[in-house]
Amino acid sequence: MLSNQAPKKVSRIPKGKTIAVICSSYHQDIVRMMEDDAKKMLHELGASNILTLSVPGAFELPLACLDLIRRKKVHGIVALGIIVQGETHHASEIARACTDGLMQVQLSTQIPIAHEVLYVNSVKVARERAGGEHGKGKEAAETLAHMISIMNT
Repeated sequence: MLSNQAPKKVSRIPKGKTIAVICSSYHQDIVRMMEDDAKKMLHELGASNILTLSVPGAFELPLACLDLIRRKKVHGIVALGIIVQGETHHASEIARACTDGLMQVQLSTQIPIAHEVLYVNSVKVARERAGGEHGKGKEAAETLAHMISIMNT
């Protein structure tokens, strides 16, 4: 049977690389679960220098990423957050701005950013997608390690 999923290549993070995990403060209990999973996996993949930062919301993530890249010379970033759709279009605007901003930072600096800012319809869905064996924090760490190995940053 064919699978739509690409085969997983788990890469190690070379010694001396500084990794940042930046988290949005909204839905902090869920984001904290993702952060813990990301840091645990980063350590398992060889990361020894991990910086953590909390920002007010997803909208602030791209600027925080750019600032850390410039000031702290990080070699990769895991960006984590939860955006829950409400009654207005505000959440979709924030989700689009966050995604576009993270991509702009990544392309302009050539530093990989693992984007796991979940845009969901409910807190229940966020909680289901954030944790567990295939949790988004773990996936973000694995993705970042793979991109660092490709980019050789």
